[in-house]
Amino acid sequence: MAFDDIDSSTSEASLRLGKLNNTPSTAELDFALAQAKKNTSAVIELPWKTPSSPTFVLKVACSDPESEANWILYQGETADAAVLWSFDSDDTSLIESLIVAECAPDRSLQALSGNGGEAATQSAPATAGGYTLGAGDPGSNGSSLSSNGGNLSAVASLTASPEASHVVSHVQLPAAVEIEMSLVDHIEKNLRDVETGLQTRAAFFFHLLREHKRYQSTRAPLAVIIFELHADYGSNKIMPLPDRALKEAFRRFQAAMRSIDILANYEDKQYAFLLSGASSNDAVQFGKKIEKAMTENPLQPGIDRDQAILRAGVAGIPDTCDNPGVLLAACLTALEQAKERHTSIALFPSLARP
Repeated sequence: MAFDDIDSSTSEASLRLGKLNNTPSTAELDFALAQAKKNTSAVIELPWKTPSSPTFVLKVACSDPESEANWILYQGETADAAVLWSFDSDDTSLIESLIVAECAPDRSLQALSGNGGEAATQSAPATAGGYTLGAGDPGSNGSSLSSNGGNLSAVASLTASPEASHVVSHVQLPAAVEIEMSLVDHIEKNLRDVETGLQTRAAFFFHLLREHKRYQSTRAPLAVIIFELHADYGSNKIMPLPDRALKEAFRRFQAAMRSIDILANYEDKQYAFLLSGASSNDAVQFGKKIEKAMTENPLQPGIDRDQAILRAGVAGIPDTCDNPGVLLAACLTALEQAKERHTSIALFPSLARP
């Protein structure tokens, strides 16, 4: 395949080079960089796929010929392809090193030395904790990488010690220990209420305290939503949802939840979500999501979708407080505010209307 075949059919603002069947070499990266310097209004796309790899696409662009090129590596060719890293540099040997670390870990890094590989690893940004230092950090050279930047650290260390590359490439993981799902299912069953199918109040408190300990250890946030579900039958007759509609609402809620979220009984006719790693604002957005799920179609015959009512109070750690008991009190206060104001969701603190 000719490397200099350019296909501009994909987009007016992009020039696509012919797909390679190998990981790009420094010479091929030099060609892509030259095209970017010539065509500053376009994005140059360099795709490749080896027999042992998925398709990758490297995009390079320059705002002007004097500026360093911006390189972005994608895994896949679709519009939602994952971004593996982004880097600003005119050093194509460094870019080659990054590609090898991300896409071809079995390729000998020492082979890059003839193409300036040693210089590339020496000029690589410093890393800390698996993350590459961003723009403005000492040693970053104005560049930035995603958390995948930890691979750049691997380039430097493996180049210094080729034996380490051999070990990493050939470590055989042990056979997986079988997880006894019957035991997991037994515990899960004991955490759920027989009537509603939700986790019990006791289970909710257990998970809340564990999430609070996680917050104390890692500062990961958490949020809680305490809510009630009603049906408006008109003439100021507002009553809790009947059981059939309630179970349908819970089914829709569980479809909208992440696997790490908890939906539980809280008190009589009150229910709660525990959202791990979520801010108060995340919880409000989630509240809107479940309200939409509840009202998009009737929950049961005889209850129109505009008759279903959600009233919810939201609070979070550390957004609201650091104490799980105070967190629950704040949620209940916000719930009362939502009910008083006939609004779906209230976030604590919520300023009173004049």
